[in-house]
Amino acid sequence: VLDRVHADRQRFLLILQRLSRHPRFSARALASSAGAATHISAASATTAASAAHLLASVQSLLGSSASHSVLGILRPAEDGSHILEDLDTSVPVDLSAVTPASGVFTEGCVVVAQGTMSHGVFVLSALAHPPPEPASLSRSAFPKLAMTGLEPLPDLVDLMGKYEREHPNNSIVMLSDVWLDKPEVFSQLERLFEGFCDSQ
Repeated sequence: VLDRVHADRQRFLLILQRLSRHPRFSARALASSAGAATHISAASATTAASAAHLLASVQSLLGSSASHSVLGILRPAEDGSHILEDLDTSVPVDLSAVTPASGVFTEGCVVVAQGTMSHGVFVLSALAHPPPEPASLSRSAFPKLAMTGLEPLPDLVDLMGKYEREHPNNSIVMLSDVWLDKPEVFSQLERLFEGFCDSQ
């Protein structure tokens, strides 16, 4: 469980850093994100603290009635509803009125959610995936980051670079905890693949 929590935190921080480089986002700091990033390097913590001028922390939603956009992780709650969490806190979300942007939204995915607080619940009006960035920009920002935990082989890096140039619109999808011995998993996989086909 601790490994999964650590991986989720690292994934959240990487996406927050990526957003800080996106043209739609400014360099205004989110104090809560900077404080939560103490286990990474000082330079990375500074970058992680940069956020969109429209992004707020989940903590800042509490007691506010204004419309906010938040970077968070979408998770199921025990009662069957959903919560949105960042590194510091979580808030219940109401998805009933939201029209999601294109793509497939799964439990545990990092999202940009927009909405207002009402009676302690974040009522969403928009839900989207964080905008992507070109692989070349990610590699220049994180030249030594091995996403798989393994040292990349030079020949494989060259081969992947060639493939990316030849197929600029392709994506790589990674799944975990896929239980192929359960029949309902196959119907959910079919739904997932249909979602990707529809978003092309």
